[in-house]
Amino acid sequence: MPSLGADMDDGVLNQWLVSVGDTVQRGDIVAVVETDKSDIEVEVFHPGVVRELLVAEGTRVAVGDPIAHIDSADAAEIAERPASTPSASVPVTDDRRAIAALMTRSWRDIPHFHVTRRLDLTEVDRALRAYNETRPPADRLVMAAVLMWAVAAAAAEVHEVNGWWEADAFRPASDVDLGVVVARRTAGIEVVTIPQANTLTPGALMTALDEAVTRVRRGRLRSTDVVAASITVTALGDLGADTVLGVIHPPQVALVGFGRVHTEAVVRDGVLSVAPVVDMSLSGDHRALDGLVAARFLDAAATHLMHLEARLHDG
Repeated sequence: MPSLGADMDDGVLNQWLVSVGDTVQRGDIVAVVETDKSDIEVEVFHPGVVRELLVAEGTRVAVGDPIAHIDSADAAEIAERPASTPSASVPVTDDRRAIAALMTRSWRDIPHFHVTRRLDLTEVDRALRAYNETRPPADRLVMAAVLMWAVAAAAAEVHEVNGWWEADAFRPASDVDLGVVVARRTAGIEVVTIPQANTLTPGALMTALDEAVTRVRRGRLRSTDVVAASITVTALGDLGADTVLGVIHPPQVALVGFGRVHTEAVVRDGVLSVAPVVDMSLSGDHRALDGLVAARFLDAAATHLMHLEARLHDG
C-alpha cells in the first residue's frame, strides 16, 4: 500500500483495475484506494506482469503492506514515493479541519517572511497572444500556466527555495515537483503536484495542469498527483485578489503567490504607459533562506518570463 498522504496510516483498496496475468506499463492505473480524504488512483512505475493480487476489494490495508505481486526483469514494484497531504474531497468540515491543522503547524513551526515584486507582463502578453493566434483553441496557453512555468524554471536555478526542512536541516530537491492549489468544483481546495515541472515546456505544463485540474474536479486523483511537492504555487487572481502572501506547506520552505493580472501605469525607458502587471510573492522559511535568496528567485522568474517567446518556439 503506497503512502498517499503524509498523515495516511492505511487505506481501503476500493477497486482493482487489473487481473492476474495482465501486462502493465509505466503509468498504468492498477487500483483505486480510498483514504479518509479522497479516492486516489494508484499507478505503477515499471512495466511487468501481474502475478498475484494479495488483497481483496474492500479491504483496509496499512501503508507499506504488500497488495500485489508484479514481475518484470526490472523488479517491477508499485511506486511508494513520499506524498504530500491531499486535502479532503468530502465533507467540507473535514476539509477545513485538515487545512486548519496544516496551517496551524506551519505558523507554529516556520518563521515566515514575505518578499513581493510587481512584474510587467507587456512582453509576456504579446508573446502569448502571438502564440495563441496560430493555435487551435484546445492548444492555446493561459497566463496562469505561463506563470507557473516561470516558477518551476526559477526554482530549478535558485535551489534554496526548492526542497524540505527536515531534521533541522534543509534537504534540496533534485527536481521541481510543483504543488498547485486547485479549487474544487463544489467547495474547498486540493493541492496537486506536477512532477518534474522544471523539465516541461510551457505547453507541456499547461497540459499537465489541465489534466490534474480535471482529476481534482471529478474527485479521483492519481498517486502521482499527491507526491511530495518541493515548492507550491497559489494564484488567486481569478477571485480578484491583488496580492497573495501565502502560508508555507510544511515541510516545504517556500510558497509562491500570484494576484490578479491587472492594468497599471508604468514607466518604461522614461515614458509613462499602461501595462498588464501581476504581483508575485514568495513566502519563505527563514531557517532555510533569507530575503536575498528570495529576491534572486523573483528576479529569475521575471527573467524567464522575459524570454518566454523563445521557449514557446521550443514547444
